[in-house]
Amino acid sequence: MDIDKPRLAMEMKYMLSYGAAESSIRLLRKYGLLDILLPFQAAYLSDQLKGKSSDRGLMLMNLLANLDKFFSADRPCHCSLWLALLAFHNALVNSPQDAQVIKAFAALMHFGTWDSAIEFLNEDVGAPVTYVPEAFGLSGAKVDDLMEQTSHLASLVKSSVDTLTCLNTLKQSVIRYPGASQFSG
Repeated sequence: MDIDKPRLAMEMKYMLSYGAAESSIRLLRKYGLLDILLPFQAAYLSDQLKGKSSDRGLMLMNLLANLDKFFSADRPCHCSLWLALLAFHNALVNSPQDAQVIKAFAALMHFGTWDSAIEFLNEDVGAPVTYVPEAFGLSGAKVDDLMEQTSHLASLVKSSVDTLTCLNTLKQSVIRYPGASQFSG
């Protein structure tokens, strides 16, 4: 608790940017440090793991595992990437979305244009993966509706950055989890 914020930020960067984000989150949780460093994610994991023996299959852990596949000690990511990933997940927990909207958002981020994202969505025949509480089944939304819903998700992601940076917003987000530990901010 006595370590200054820049040092904590540096340690978080080391843990999450160098290909060990998933295992770092597990260790932080195991030793009770996740409650201090990332209280919303700690509360989410505690809630989702009630009655479960493993965190495999949880969207947050899968997002972190996939992030780890792309980076390593000699090829770290910029901290804005894992911060964006945490904001993305937070937005989905606070406002679950249609699985097709999530796919459209991810495709738009990956390809950079709406036309390419739509082309990807039209070609994609993979089985839908539904994460609870973050997503619900495919609705088959029309392109115009999908564009509007994807734009809305983008605004949710942007506003959920506050949960990572603003104490009052963080407290409001954690309140939804009655078993969450108290944190000092």
